[in-house]
Amino acid sequence: MIIYHMKYLSYFVTNQLNDSWIELPLLKPHHIIQSRDIKRYFTGDLESPVESYPLFQGLEKHYLRAQIARITAATQISPRDYFVLDYNSNSYKWRKLNSFQSKVMSQKWIHEYAVNVDYNPLSVYDLLEPSNWVHHTPLISEKGVTQAWTNIIESGEDLQQNSEGIDYGCKLRTNLEIGKGDGDQLDIFRNLSNDAYMGEMPPWKFELTNRFDHTNTYATIRSNLWPGAHAVARENLLDYTYHGWGHKWGAFSFTVQPLSGYQLSNSYQDDIGMTIEMGDPTREEELKYLAIVQKRKEKRARRKVNALRPFSAADEDEERILNKHDYE
Repeated sequence: MIIYHMKYLSYFVTNQLNDSWIELPLLKPHHIIQSRDIKRYFTGDLESPVESYPLFQGLEKHYLRAQIARITAATQISPRDYFVLDYNSNSYKWRKLNSFQSKVMSQKWIHEYAVNVDYNPLSVYDLLEPSNWVHHTPLISEKGVTQAWTNIIESGEDLQQNSEGIDYGCKLRTNLEIGKGDGDQLDIFRNLSNDAYMGEMPPWKFELTNRFDHTNTYATIRSNLWPGAHAVARENLLDYTYHGWGHKWGAFSFTVQPLSGYQLSNSYQDDIGMTIEMGDPTREEELKYLAIVQKRKEKRARRKVNALRPFSAADEDEERILNKHDYE
């Protein structure tokens, strides 16, 4: 399944490049929450129901859209200072709003960023350091949404408007509270060195495409959290790709949630109350058991020896009579 996305996160998918492209529906928070509790392979049929436990309230296209959002939020990274927050891109939308509405709009658009025209490219060797890479997209909270707001400190004054747009008359502190989601409380533009390990597995792997020819090599960053997600960078060039099953890697085996409201029958509950753990045998009991086993082995061995003893003269006479053989 091939996915193409435009600005403002409109995604189009197709099974073949020569087929028609289908736009995925808008994302809803409950799709994100429910997709975290299941693991399911995609069939390629967007209209097929997702039969799973726990229940996923949607079709495969909704599940696909939720997985895309989770992968994008956790793996969209860029070199440090490659992007900058663009505070002025939507300031014209705030000019006719009151102070409260301006704050709401500033919270909504605070994650809009643009390429830094003054970006100083890092060398491919510097790009192999996690501290030189940052997350430039907001991550997803436990409630299935992104959370961001601005806190105004050192002054109780509201944002003031002037002819040039918004006047930041007081000192602003941008505080992006992401919450416990797919990225472990990572703020926007926070470097990758703060990403949590998954057990003993580091979240990222840094490599060079060509370790022998340094003039034509690129820095590649592979996500271990979402296998199949890669970022490639060199000088002012940055690109991403994902080729995987849409499953998040876990340090522990996937465990299905227990049935809610389910209780054992009375017969099973009675057995649970009567269950007693047996104690370990003593050394004397072990030796006694081994002696019994050895005696049984010796008895079976004697039976085999008796079954293979040679024929006697009486046995040969009996065989001659039964089979009517004449050996003379």
